[in-house]
Amino acid sequence: GGGYLPLDPDYPPDRLAFFLRDTAAVAVVAHRRLTDRLPADGPPVVAVDELPPGGADPVPCGATPSSLAYALFTSGSTGTPKAVAVEHRNVLAYLDGLADLIDQRPGDGYAMLQPLTFDFCVTMFYGALLSGGTLHLAPRDLAADAGFVAQLVREAPVDHLKITPSHLTALRAAVSDPAELMPRRTLLLGGESSRWSWFADLRTVRGGPAVVNHYGPTETTVGVLALPGDRTPERMTVTTPIGWPLAHVDAYVLDDRRQPVPDGVVGELWIGG
Repeated sequence: GGGYLPLDPDYPPDRLAFFLRDTAAVAVVAHRRLTDRLPADGPPVVAVDELPPGGADPVPCGATPSSLAYALFTSGSTGTPKAVAVEHRNVLAYLDGLADLIDQRPGDGYAMLQPLTFDFCVTMFYGALLSGGTLHLAPRDLAADAGFVAQLVREAPVDHLKITPSHLTALRAAVSDPAELMPRRTLLLGGESSRWSWFADLRTVRGGPAVVNHYGPTETTVGVLALPGDRTPERMTVTTPIGWPLAHVDAYVLDDRRQPVPDGVVGELWIGG
């Protein structure tokens, strides 16, 4: 019934200390070799590499849909990092919409190339756990190695892969055939915008997966809109559209009076659900 806060050991110690203090964390789970990066007056550390074998009796769980699942820090509009608190019901609603988006099936293979501090991981991490799938973790120092990623996708095998456009572009530049990096079923792109011509080109790879543009700020739980692989914009566009709302999501484009704008008129995106 507890919530977790992922910490990146590469962050400066002062930043880690701020995260622990701001969230009032009750414990830190880490390898012993990393504990020198944690504040001396911080919460107690559970060294995972020193735990006795056999484990312990299960802890009674009092979690409800409104219980905290995790917290992730964003830069914050003021420049001060702010934690986004995500509840169990938020995660479950997202994963239900994701299952329809990627045609999720039991036993699918998922690849995770990002650290847990990036909410991309919720898609792959929980997508695998909640569907009886297999999660393949890429070591951080190999996530940018095109040869390693191509081998992982081929041999795991990987059905679903989520990646930023810039990361995929860098990997594609290092292989002779871009199809080597393609998962079997779904390529999810997110985290930043892309050019429509580049996105459309990915969808023409022979025998390739469904290519999906996935959008959403951390505050709305990973991603709330998507341009599925079988849908095309109604008009010419330079930037890849962010698509349509997933299940359990309402999305509106409103003017400064909070009224819906006509088709083609610039407005502000409002998200609910």
